[in-house]
Amino acid sequence: MRTTQRASIRGVVDTVFYSGPTFSAGRLLCADGSAVKFAGKVFVRENDAVRLEGRWVDHPKYGRQFEAEFMGHDLEMDPDGLANFLANHPDVKGIGPVKARLIADEFGRGFDAAIRSRPEAVASVAKVPVETALELQRVWVANSDFNAAMAYLSAFGLTHHQVTTLVDKFGSQVVPMLESDPYVLMREITGFGFKRVDKIARKLGTPKDLPSRIRAGIHYCVLAALDDGDCWVEYEDLLDRANTLLVMDTLDSREVIERHLEAMTAEGVLVSQPFERLVVADPEIQRTETELAAFLKMAHQPGPHPVGDVEGLLNAEGAELNPEQREAVKNALAHSISLMTGGAGSGKTYAVSTITSIAERLELRVVLAAPTGKAAKRLEQVVGHEAGT
Repeated sequence: MRTTQRASIRGVVDTVFYSGPTFSAGRLLCADGSAVKFAGKVFVRENDAVRLEGRWVDHPKYGRQFEAEFMGHDLEMDPDGLANFLANHPDVKGIGPVKARLIADEFGRGFDAAIRSRPEAVASVAKVPVETALELQRVWVANSDFNAAMAYLSAFGLTHHQVTTLVDKFGSQVVPMLESDPYVLMREITGFGFKRVDKIARKLGTPKDLPSRIRAGIHYCVLAALDDGDCWVEYEDLLDRANTLLVMDTLDSREVIERHLEAMTAEGVLVSQPFERLVVADPEIQRTETELAAFLKMAHQPGPHPVGDVEGLLNAEGAELNPEQREAVKNALAHSISLMTGGAGSGKTYAVSTITSIAERLELRVVLAAPTGKAAKRLEQVVGHEAGT
């Protein structure tokens, strides 16, 4: 049974049953001495002082426990809690139980202000080098930054691991940065596409005409077309797609989108080419196509392994080839690059099988590859030769 009412619990992680980047289970020792079992999409370590938010559940196997949805580091501690945090936190180095108690007794609930503004005073009380106090300051501030980020990012449904990734990269600037441009998540977190981020950003009051939103929407339309098999998108069609996606509620929305599209192509974020019509693509697509075109230009060059008596080999290994298949095999044996096309059932695989047989007869090494594991398996079964992806 799972209660619908949200709850929050605080304490120190006493035992960890399992801990990974996206899920942890353990036991929390609360300030009143009670022990609470918890599990959820958080990452914890033993002796972490944490605040868990979630719901109480009756697990069919583990009984009553707390289902944690979000986690913050509990920095609102009394002197005893602070001493425990300093002495046991795995990232705090050079502060044992005795020094931790000296700091807790001296600063108590004023420790946050002291470590941020007067780390040398903390070092003096604990009788440790200033460098140790500065490292302690870094750990303390990082935990504070994480709390602020977790509170803000809870609306986005990010995991503990994802929040940690953002905090590690952007530090104390992560929340103000995302407040001004939540679409940064699309670049930094795998799996966060435009529609997912936009839905939450709009709930948080992000204006529809935010430049980063418009640019993210345009780029999303280009990548969506790529998923549909279109490497390039017609310029006018892209404007229509973006206009439909962004729903900007202004009469000049298409013109606004076009100005951003022009800026993106000028900056190299996107590329455009005047083929039969003006088309737009992601730069990586253009780079890949350019490399492929240069590679295919070498197709007329003779193969690195000249093959003599091709007709005799074809008669021996491919007697059942039709004229088109026979010509395809000849091309493959004669040139450094050969492209074979044909519909399903046209005999492409049988032609490849013949090429493989001839190569093996000539004691040449053959490597077969296909774009998917399933296709490679099928190729391997038909040809009778190992294939990979």
